[in-house]
Amino acid sequence: MKRFALCFGLLFLPLGVSLKAHAFADVAQGGNTCSPVKETSPSIFARINNAGWSISPTDYLSLSCPVARPLPSSTKVWPVVYVQGIANKTLTCTFVVSDVYGVVMKSVSKSTSSAGNQPLYFGDITHAGAGWGSYGLSCTLPPLARIHGYYVYDY
Repeated sequence: MKRFALCFGLLFLPLGVSLKAHAFADVAQGGNTCSPVKETSPSIFARINNAGWSISPTDYLSLSCPVARPLPSSTKVWPVVYVQGIANKTLTCTFVVSDVYGVVMKSVSKSTSSAGNQPLYFGDITHAGAGWGSYGLSCTLPPLARIHGYYVYDY
């Protein structure tokens, strides 16, 4: 009788009540998966040891980095980008959440002007309404800076 009552009760859930299970997924990417936004000569960008490097001693470089979205119906994401900054030169990365039509729902930027290896933490980004949309990451590197990799925790 208990089994029947349990099954019978599930058939009559109030409208709007979801039985959706909560899932977690993460994606780790090397900085070598990033690409220059516009065509550059090989003397400006290099993919070395899983990192993307701006190897020009004078030019800033804009990169676009692919971000897989393992949970298309998630509503939160926690990205971090691991970079090597250059003292007194600004390195900026922007994480974007777009809906299925390409409309930007959230855009968060983080910057550093410090030298050495460091993470850029974007924190929790809530993006209700962007289900089945996409994520994007773009960075502007100062001369001789690099992206070691990036990590996206989707939940």
